[in-house]
Amino acid sequence: MENKVTIYGAAECYYCQKAKSLAKFYGLEYVYYDAFVYKEDYKKLFPNSRTVPQILVNGEHIGGYEQFRKIAETLVEGERENG
Repeated sequence: MENKVTIYGAAECYYCQKAKSLAKFYGLEYVYYDAFVYKEDYKKLFPNSRTVPQILVNGEHIGGYEQFRKIAETLVEGERENG
């Protein structure tokens, strides 16, 4: 199963850019949404979050960049084993 990554971020956000770069590095398919453009979706998905990026993997909220960094390699390894 291919992992789907969704990143809600902001244009000038350093860690948002790093999250996108990390996804590209590992060859993970991702969709990026500007949290300010998609403000209502962001509020519904992450009602208690006040920072970006906020990241979903396969529809599950995993947190921000640091959490994504910790699991990114594992996601790729899982794809290889199941692929």
